[in-house]
Amino acid sequence: PHRTLAIGQQSFEPEYTVASVVMQSVVLPCKAALPHVEPERVMWYRLTNPDKSTLSVGKHLITKDSRLSVAYYSVDHGYSPAKWDLHISNVRLSDAANY
Repeated sequence: PHRTLAIGQQSFEPEYTVASVVMQSVVLPCKAALPHVEPERVMWYRLTNPDKSTLSVGKHLITKDSRLSVAYYSVDHGYSPAKWDLHISNVRLSDAANY
């Protein structure tokens, strides 16, 4: 079976087949189109049946996994969409999950 790093069920972003990116770095993008996005409003989760692990809250990592980081980009202050990207370096087969 293929293992994937999937980005939400309604995402239009591509899914990665984990086997094709093992030992590489991937960026899982998230665009938040909220007015006045506040750091605590965006959270990254790792969803594996039956568990859900919180990876980050805003710009702060909760996970102890040093391979993960969160990058925040905002074009404009106010109503412009912001990007909250999850970076995973040195991808492992065990990273297969929905994020």
